[in-house]
Amino acid sequence: MKMSRDGAGDKGDMAYGQDNLSHEKVPMAGAMEIDRPDCGLNFEVARTLDDVIEAWSLVYTSYRRKKLIPPNRQRIHTTSYATGRQAIVFIGRIGPMAVTTMTGILDSPARLPLDRVYPEELAAIRDKGRLMMEVSLFADRRENLARSSGALLQLMRYAWCWGIHEGVTYFMIGVHPRHARFYSRAFGFEPAGPEKCYAAVNDHPVVLLRGEPDIQLAKPSIARGLQYFVENPVPVAAFEGRYEFPAQELSTSLLEDFLGDLHV
Repeated sequence: MKMSRDGAGDKGDMAYGQDNLSHEKVPMAGAMEIDRPDCGLNFEVARTLDDVIEAWSLVYTSYRRKKLIPPNRQRIHTTSYATGRQAIVFIGRIGPMAVTTMTGILDSPARLPLDRVYPEELAAIRDKGRLMMEVSLFADRRENLARSSGALLQLMRYAWCWGIHEGVTYFMIGVHPRHARFYSRAFGFEPAGPEKCYAAVNDHPVVLLRGEPDIQLAKPSIARGLQYFVENPVPVAAFEGRYEFPAQELSTSLLEDFLGDLHV
């Protein structure tokens, strides 16, 4: 059974990948490499199908290491919500090798991956006429989040700046509850829904967080990560030529093969 481009029936949603579901101790905001943000990587947006597959192969390896997903023959992991013009894939490289990645997904008629867990909460935001973006599919070759915190900062910077460029008013993430405090302190996210079980990741707990730039930036004290984004914007030109998932190219690709298997 082939998948549809609206994401219906997708069994592989993974907004929860924002923190890899790791139970390790996470760095507090002050421990992130905000004062020294040069983490030795070069960051870019995926511009080809090969770039995207390389990024989502990294997601597969990371999630398998954490025992979040079953093996698959394509050795990639994503969600059909992330395979359209509404999505953008960010990559951090050492030389030619992808070391870290993250995907941003704009809200669309297909909805967001987190709608599978928080439909009422996200519907209430839509009813206000606000544009949401889900930040998802974070992965890093390094197992310790403390070691990859500088890369996380830069990926979030790219995602935030692209979202602002696209007119996003709410940034949404789903994380393990024990990591919520980190994302609140580092990036100013606030609770947006109760703790729930996320069936797509073996019923691990998840909590919905939101970032609302108009409110966050009006506060007397701004989260350090958010302040860094404002002071170091990513130029709009950096997003030009991003891969937009043309249907004709995908039709015979490894990615289409993977997504088709999700619906068998």
